[in-house]
Amino acid sequence: MGFLHFLPELAKESSADSCLATTLTAISYASFAHQRHHSSLVARSRLSYGHALRAVNRALQDPAEAIKDSTLTSILMLQMYEHIDSQDYHQHNSHEVGLRLLLQLRGEDQFRTSRGHHLYRNVVGYLRQHDTRSSGPNKGPLPLDFDKLRISSAHPAIRYHRLNNIKTTFLSQITSLLCLDPSGPIVQRDGLALLRASADLDAQYASWFANLPERWQPRLVSVSGSWKLAPTNGRVYTFAVPTPPCIMASARTHRAMMHKEVVALAVRLGVAEWTSETEIGKWSLSRCREVIREQYEEILSTAAFTLGELDDGVSAWYFSSSSSPDSDDSSPPVSILSLVSEKTPLRGRCVLAFYMMWPLLHVYKDGNGTSGQKADARRCLEYMGHVLGIRRCLAEI
Repeated sequence: MGFLHFLPELAKESSADSCLATTLTAISYASFAHQRHHSSLVARSRLSYGHALRAVNRALQDPAEAIKDSTLTSILMLQMYEHIDSQDYHQHNSHEVGLRLLLQLRGEDQFRTSRGHHLYRNVVGYLRQHDTRSSGPNKGPLPLDFDKLRISSAHPAIRYHRLNNIKTTFLSQITSLLCLDPSGPIVQRDGLALLRASADLDAQYASWFANLPERWQPRLVSVSGSWKLAPTNGRVYTFAVPTPPCIMASARTHRAMMHKEVVALAVRLGVAEWTSETEIGKWSLSRCREVIREQYEEILSTAAFTLGELDDGVSAWYFSSSSSPDSDDSSPPVSILSLVSEKTPLRGRCVLAFYMMWPLLHVYKDGNGTSGQKADARRCLEYMGHVLGIRRCLAEI
């Protein structure tokens, strides 16, 4: 299963006044309100959000409650709320320190149950992604303990995180040069060395993609004229399992980021072309921009699947309202606890959308992409904001 797949079971075990129940109430109201544009429910969701914050704070003050699965899950869900409501979507970063502290407080006991182990993996995954995306002072990426994660060091996701650590170091070297006078001989020498080294890093990204397992490979599907999220290139991918397209989109964004900084350095140095030290041929500004646009094409080709318009017959990864995007149903959200108790199938919005915000925002904002890619990304972000109810996407564009 996927992200927080144990949530229905955990919600069923929680009392109506627990921090998890109040958090789920807030996020349910927010999701429904923004999908259906109900201003009164937006106000109710924010009132519920206040109740949820107080409930979480009470739980954190109780040593026994603080280390429960429900408390850690509530904090993860509060981040979702802050993306959905977008009143202050930067607030989600404020939970990072608390998440790190709770992982430490929970200690070895959190690995005694399957739920605790999966929750640990979800939190570590979020924190690692935040570390590699952060542009501020870096505390260093969260260490990966393979025994605790129960993931092989050869797993694609682990190799991807290692590659991003290399990229982070590489970009810090470029950043330091961009602050110096480009006419100096030392800056010219070190800058040209970094431009040449970028070919090695790009080759590592290319190797990562080339060696993904079969079950991670995309399948090209025919495009229906009614699809809202099909890119202008007409290429749409579906996948056998939900996680890979999100990891791959993130990896493509990191690869594009690397080339974006290489382009900035080359322009700063006045260099249009440079020779790679590890392959025959030359790298250039135009080649870097071509690679960036290739990454964006691939990201956009996964949008119909990751945003839930195309599910390839599988509905295990969905989140929120059970009505279709074009439905006129305006009834209030049904209690998640009652859905669990009645074993009602949840067929709604795709939780993968939360993982696609950053790649799509990057495509939209980066001037190295094409105007068509920018338009495709904007259409996806508008869909996420208006249809999926994730208002942060609208606030960013």
